[in-house]
Amino acid sequence: MTDLFQFARADGKPITWSPGRDFFGPVWEHVEDHLRFHRGEGFTVQERGTGENGTKHKLSEVGERTRKLLERTKNDTVFEISSVEDGFSMLMRRRKGPNDKGQLVVAQAAGREGTPYLFGATDCSWLSQTCVNEVTGILLPHNAAMQRADGRVLDVTKNNLKPGDLVFIDDLHHVAIFLDWKFGGRVWDTEPHTTTVPGNWMPDADGQLGVGVRIRPMFLPWYCGRIDSFGRIEAVNGKP
Repeated sequence: MTDLFQFARADGKPITWSPGRDFFGPVWEHVEDHLRFHRGEGFTVQERGTGENGTKHKLSEVGERTRKLLERTKNDTVFEISSVEDGFSMLMRRRKGPNDKGQLVVAQAAGREGTPYLFGATDCSWLSQTCVNEVTGILLPHNAAMQRADGRVLDVTKNNLKPGDLVFIDDLHHVAIFLDWKFGGRVWDTEPHTTTVPGNWMPDADGQLGVGVRIRPMFLPWYCGRIDSFGRIEAVNGKP
């Protein structure tokens, strides 16, 4: 286990935390991107639930202040960063999480469950690109065939697959993220159509997995069964 930094919107109902990173900087970039539209009269940073007003800070000062607060308080302490002008708030915390990079890639995919499929935007190669980038800083191409051809994606055999490895499908038109061998093999995947639940899965009310980012089967006759090859990024799961 390792310490991970996470963020969430304070107005989320329920509050949905990001999967987490072991470095503060990339997480703060997401928070700052939300806050920059609410600069106004500055921001306050305080432990959530304390009722304190807090001192006003410029956005350029808030990141470093928040980092120091998170690093010197116990895990799971939540800090709220609020716009003085309009009250918009973001939350940050530090907590224990997996230090296995492959599991972190899987966690990134899980954090995007239900994201609608949109070709050229939130499609299959977006999912693998985004999840790998969040964990490693490596930016793969936004195209399944180009990811397979990328020199940073190494060949790995089916027998040596680890969570977070990539599964290339359907003549390299599709890519998914390997999850585990439960029920014969599962991947995190996003598709524009629903998927019938295999007989040994626990189906929902209508027996469908739905569109967008979901856990899907990795075997025929389901879509992810038409596998071409498997890939591994050394920064995620080491050398094959």
